[in-house]
Amino acid sequence: MHSINLAHLDMKLENVVLVNGRAKIIDFAGIRDFNEKNKSITMSTMVFLPPGNVYILMLTIPEALRDGTQSYANDVWAVGLMILELLCGERPWASGDKDALLQNVESDMLLKAVPENTPSAITHIIMSCLQV
Repeated sequence: MHSINLAHLDMKLENVVLVNGRAKIIDFAGIRDFNEKNKSITMSTMVFLPPGNVYILMLTIPEALRDGTQSYANDVWAVGLMILELLCGERPWASGDKDALLQNVESDMLLKAVPENTPSAITHIIMSCLQV
């Protein structure tokens, strides 16, 4: 998708299905076209998320939590969190609001959430996704 200037912007486990043993992305309602003029967009809707909608906030890159700007990086960030969620069996640091989530990101809580027995290659993939 990114190679043709499209970003999904709603990557989460609920939007991935298995078809004949292969993972497929679904729900393209939030897809956005990023061209040379528009490398990112501002999502004013971030301000209007209902209270307690932590999962949507969690899958949003820190830059978008700070100023509402989203880009391809949001998809990469979300993939890292989805892998982490699969490893942990639950959503990492599901705290209440965007300020708490930002604090968790800035204090390396994500690295601490990776299970100890995770192969180093998988840890590297997760951390690479979360460095966008």
